[in-house]
Amino acid sequence: MEKYEDYLDKWLGGLESEIAFWKRYMETKGDIYYDTFKNQTEKDRHFTLERYLDGFSKTEQIKFIDIGSGPFSRCGHVTENYNLLVETVDPLAEVYNDLKKKNDLKKKNDLENGITIKTGFVELLDKYFDADSYDIVHMSNSLDHSFNAVFGIYQLLNLCKVGGKVILRHAENEAERSEYGGLHQWNLSLHNQENSFIIWRKNERYDIKKILDGYAKVEWNADVYEKKWKYNEVVITKLKECPIPENPYTDKMLERVYSFLLKTLVDKIGNCDNTIVLKNKEIIKEMKESQKLINNVLQISNDKKIDIYGMGVVGKNLIDILDNNNICINYIFDKDARKYKTYSSVQLENVKDIDKNIIFVAVMRDNKEIIEKLIKQGYKKDNVYLIENLV
Repeated sequence: MEKYEDYLDKWLGGLESEIAFWKRYMETKGDIYYDTFKNQTEKDRHFTLERYLDGFSKTEQIKFIDIGSGPFSRCGHVTENYNLLVETVDPLAEVYNDLKKKNDLKKKNDLENGITIKTGFVELLDKYFDADSYDIVHMSNSLDHSFNAVFGIYQLLNLCKVGGKVILRHAENEAERSEYGGLHQWNLSLHNQENSFIIWRKNERYDIKKILDGYAKVEWNADVYEKKWKYNEVVITKLKECPIPENPYTDKMLERVYSFLLKTLVDKIGNCDNTIVLKNKEIIKEMKESQKLINNVLQISNDKKIDIYGMGVVGKNLIDILDNNNICINYIFDKDARKYKTYSSVQLENVKDIDKNIIFVAVMRDNKEIIEKLIKQGYKKDNVYLIENLV
């Protein structure tokens, strides 16, 4: 169990780099992989594994599931020759779905292809899906990212119908090549002394053909090319029911993930709070010691009604300064119900006829979201000002 906890902690530690890669990939249309971006994100991408559908009738529904799909499955999902149902699953599904949606909203790239990725870990597939429910189960460039790759294969076979296939496509010894960086934890090998399909890492080595003997037929093709991608292809045909070994990981996974989540949130909140406190102090100091703010307010207002967003420490100092200079305040908005002096905050959603007003944002965080909300409510973009830009 200690070894498993080490794998899990290492996987959690690699999440940031994985998410950062895909964020950059989507925002820059492929980053260094720009030459494959269009094909990878194509909405009606042709199903690339059609050769494995031979033997199925043209009308019966074929269920295909891609585990560890990433934001864009390598397999595509469109075929005119078969009745194919494609599903995709990934541990980071929520992140990928969110990144694609945000890119669409920013009008950078339209990355929605009609397939919503479901959240799932390969080690826990039996918790999400019924056994014997898919004709083809696929993983590419992802089993090497798992906590326990061998246990993952049992889970993949459990999903697969008897007579169905598990298809694995991975580069040779990816973890070694990557020096076990990021999420890479396991090596999948066809070039080895055993002349078999081997899953290994330091001090561990498993011959999958021997392990599955009697339960599945294991075949492979080494050094296959799909355009520039070189990989090994392993096809495991399920011969009979293959029981999943006892799964001791569920509770431990929940414990470690929850612990990691709490630590990450605490660190984030701590760093954020420290930054905000220092920024607030700096802004308030400038507000009090300089005439620049008042000069800017007088120039901007030009007899327009003045509103304020934010009744925290910066907002209160802004109220004091405007009061001391006999400048009338119209509305003060805050997400919470607050009072200061004779003023009470109101909810932005409850006011109308503000399109001619100007508003000063006295909040030092989430400014982008706040500005979008103000504009949506009716403020003109040119009438929205951040206090930090006026001092």
